[in-house]
Amino acid sequence: MAASKARSAGAELPLTERDLPIGIVGGTILALLVPIAGLLWVFCSGTAIAAGIGPVILARWFLSSCRGIIAAVCGYMAG
Repeated sequence: MAASKARSAGAELPLTERDLPIGIVGGTILALLVPIAGLLWVFCSGTAIAAGIGPVILARWFLSSCRGIIAAVCGYMAG
């Protein structure tokens, strides 16, 4: 947060102190979840769970977001 404040104030930060904007990170994650959902759909078609694949894909998206939050908290605690 201190680096973000310094950057918004106009200070030049070293390369190791710069972070990607959260919009780029979130957009990339959402963009990569679309092909994962497509692959789940393709691989499950013609199987016993093909009729209920919609909730499986939604659960996958939910678990991916939970995983990111848990990883952020664990990284903060370890740091």
